[in-house]
Formats: sequence, structure tokens, C-alpha cells
Amino acid sequence: MKRILVAGLLLFLSKETAGACEYCFISEHGYVFDINRTLIRFDTRLQSFSGLTNSSSLNDDVNTQYVTSFFTLNYATGRWGWTLAVPFVYRFQRNTYVGTPSLHYEHVGRVVSTIDSSSLESNSTRGLGDASALVRYAVLSLSGQKFASVFLQGGVKIPTGSISARDVFGYLIHPHLQAGTGTTVALVGASGSYGGPKQSFDASVLAGVPIHHFGPYREPAALNYDATFRFRWFPDDAEDGPMLIQHFGIIGQASSKERYNGAYVPDSGGSYVFLSAGLSFLPLPGVSFDLFAQIPLIKDLAGNQINEQYRLASGVQVSL
Repeated sequence: MKRILVAGLLLFLSKETAGACEYCFISEHGYVFDINRTLIRFDTRLQSFSGLTNSSSLNDDVNTQYVTSFFTLNYATGRWGWTLAVPFVYRFQRNTYVGTPSLHYEHVGRVVSTIDSSSLESNSTRGLGDASALVRYAVLSLSGQKFASVFLQGGVKIPTGSISARDVFGYLIHPHLQAGTGTTVALVGASGSYGGPKQSFDASVLAGVPIHHFGPYREPAALNYDATFRFRWFPDDAEDGPMLIQHFGIIGQASSKERYNGAYVPDSGGSYVFLSAGLSFLPLPGVSFDLFAQIPLIKDLAGNQINEQYRLASGVQVSL
């Protein structure tokens, strides 16, 4: 029983529920490599956007929400492990149409009347997103009263989501509102953890490089990273349960410019740094309920883009 409880503590002290994008969060889920484990996770993330970063000369009034539900399957044996993540997305945007490229695509030739240009438009999509697969190798894996781990990881994001959703006028909606990106992305990175029964520190970095795309849109290259401190409030004795774990950290993303029809999109690219805080409750060994809130500390976006205001994330994890 002690071995199971300690292994469960190490596992849940070394993972995070949400990242900066649809694939980077999978690098932040930890493994316990000294025992074979299959982990099943269900995560839901709400992202809220509004306004434009440089909107003084524009009339767009934008309100956007993304809701993404992730199903993640992890398996680890020895020093190797793999992760498969499948997102299901619902994305909604309401705005006033003025033809800004940051909000609309393929609207060339559309006749806009005075009434039409001041009316609200609502666009939405839902369905399967782009699936991701990641393989890890533990170059360092030490467990005991103190634990330490360093992982190298690589994988691919597969364009399984639809990119064909259109508005009521028959035009393709913004690529960010599509369920998928149409882009195959190579993933490479590393992560590490260090700590003990009461507290731990974890960090990870994952780069995504586009290697192929179909359709007019190409996802940009991006660098995603996180650093998190975790503290177990109770119990004092690791042999006893249930457990309550506090999380504090930062999550960041920096991306290059996107491409559309082969040309760079000027209103794209930049970086975010989010402050993240949350709780994990473990009522039983191998079961975790998580709740996180994330707010942006730094925004440095190029051109006219919608602003991400906050994120809320919840998750359930079961170890088999």
C-alpha cells in the first residue's frame, strides 16, 4: 500500500492539466516509470477572448469562446512511455463585420451594405480536433523519499480536425475557429521534475514545427513551456489519503507568423505568459480531480488580434 500511495503522489505531483495549445499540454503529464501504469484523463478547458490588441481605428466588437474537451491515454513501462491525446472542440465567435483580416478569410468580392456592416455575425464550429501522439524516454528516473526525472520527448500532431466550416454567406470562417488546422506538426521537447513527498518543481518545453499542410492555412511554428511548483497540504504522512495538492506556476507560448494561401498573415504571431494556479484532490490512490485558473501576465501580439482574457480548466485522471 505504501508503494502505491507514494507512486501515486509522485505521479500527481508531476503533471499539469492544461497548456498553451491543443498539443503542448500532453508534455506536462508525468509518468512513474518504475511500475507499469495506464493513465486515462478527461480534461475540459474554457478559453475566453475579446477585443482586438490594436483596435483604436477598428469597429469590430469581438467576443470569442473556445471549449476543448481532451481524452488522453498514457502508458509507461520501464523508461519508455507514450501519450495519445484526442481533443473535441466547440468554438464560437460573435463580432461586427468590417472586413478586417484578423477576423475573416475569403471575403473578397462580398457586397456589404450599411446595415450588413453594422450587424452582428455569429460563427461557430464543433467536432473532433487535431489528435496528438507523443513518445517519451526517461534519461533520468529516480524514486524514493526524493524523486527526480528528466524526459526527452517527440511526436506529431495529426490534422484530423475539419477545416471546412463556413459562415452563413458561404465563406470559410477564421482558421482559429475551425475544428482543425490542416497542418501536420512535428513535436520535440523535454521535461523534468524534482521533489519529495510534500513538494515538487516541474518544468517542460515543447516545440512544434509544421512539416506539411493541406488547405489554405498553415499553422505557425511555436514554442511552449511551463514551470510549476506543487505543494501537498494534506496528509502529512504520505501513507495516508486522501490528498490535496496546490499548484502555482507559469505557462507560456511564443509563435511565429501564420500563413494563408502561401502568404504570411501580418495579424498573427507573438507570445503569451500565463499565471496558473489550481488544486488537485486525490480521494483514492490512482484517482485525481483537478481545477485550474490561468490569467495572462504578458501579451505581446503582432497586429490586430483578439485578446485571450482567461482560461479555466478541469480534469479527471484514473490510473489503471
